[in-house]
Amino acid sequence: MTPSDVCLLFVVGLLAVYAADLFHGSRFIRFAAIGAVLAAICLAPSYPIRLTGLICLLAAAGLFALDFWSRINYVAGTLASILVPIGFLLFYSGPQRIHAQLAIWLGLVVSSATAIFCWNAKRARLNKMADL
Repeated sequence: MTPSDVCLLFVVGLLAVYAADLFHGSRFIRFAAIGAVLAAICLAPSYPIRLTGLICLLAAAGLFALDFWSRINYVAGTLASILVPIGFLLFYSGPQRIHAQLAIWLGLVVSSATAIFCWNAKRARLNKMADL
């Protein structure tokens, strides 16, 4: 696949996510569209590393917007919190000793902590609402 094919897959996936949300599509369509976005991100590493970082950041922005407007129970926000540090670490060139593999693992560690905190905050808010 060429870089334009990967970007096209990414854009089509995001449009399918938004269309499924606007027209109250099934969860299968939403998850398939998110899968298309993630597939584009997985295919991008064979291209320049800055393109991969840019795709990760764009996907994170789209998934945060989807999480704001949809009712998928924070799945899109959790995926976006994983993609943000990975995208920043890949897009901005750092010291030569920081490789793509280290950036991905470091991003996963930082974002998993963020996802755990978000999940606990959501559970605390639901428990508080149940007590009222």
